[in-house]
Amino acid sequence: MSDSSPSPGTAWSAEKVDPSGAEIEFEYVWHEGSVPPPHHYWFSIKGWTGGNGQIVFVPGYPFEAPPQWVQPFPIAPERAAALKAWVRGQRIVERPWQESPSLMVGGSHRAFSLCRGDRQEQVPTQLSADDARLADELAGQIQALVPETIWRDLRERHAAHVQSCCR
Repeated sequence: MSDSSPSPGTAWSAEKVDPSGAEIEFEYVWHEGSVPPPHHYWFSIKGWTGGNGQIVFVPGYPFEAPPQWVQPFPIAPERAAALKAWVRGQRIVERPWQESPSLMVGGSHRAFSLCRGDRQEQVPTQLSADDARLADELAGQIQALVPETIWRDLRERHAAHVQSCCR
């Protein structure tokens, strides 16, 4: 995904990396499955554990020219520490993700990109059952970084958008 807004974190540099608990730069993108307009939506959450994040919520398919709602947010230090510890404990950046041999069609899909120090990981979209459960946990960890007040606002805006399209 590409947007013209400033990055929520700064570029990675050797000065930012602490070998015992390096900061994590992340991007998580989730797309609703195949549903009729105006119910489709997608969002991305990106940021870094040493600072801020940003959620971009898009209510609709690209051909509809939907609005984009961009909400920056501070990442609470305790949530950042929990994410860093969990990623390190689960070896998220180092693990050999097991891709699923079968192709899922029509459902929601997601993508993750994580950087810690000089290590970068792109989590495959189609995962084995065990790794899919771990990816679900990763999604929950990242979504929990976004304050509930922002999620509530986005849900309300999306509901109003759907309602306005269905009149």
